[in-house]
Amino acid sequence: MLKFKHKSIKKTEKWCYKGKFLNIVSNYKYLGIVFSCLLKWNMAHDALAKQATKAVIKLQNLESLCNGIPCSTYFNLFDNVVLPILCYGAEI
Repeated sequence: MLKFKHKSIKKTEKWCYKGKFLNIVSNYKYLGIVFSCLLKWNMAHDALAKQATKAVIKLQNLESLCNGIPCSTYFNLFDNVVLPILCYGAEI
């Protein structure tokens, strides 16, 4: 369970649902976006930036394997591969 609040979670806090105790976590990844109990987006931002960096590195490797890609093709690949990763969850 992820409880949103302005202060950190107390270790003594316990929640129960249908007779079972729930684990309380400080962050939770849902549909690719990391939610923090303090409603800070640092972890989500870092995770998306890391994924986008991996995609850029793959594009650079592809460029070196193909002995260079025309700039227009490279920018088109960036717009269709990297940009959606960076923009994912921007509406939240």
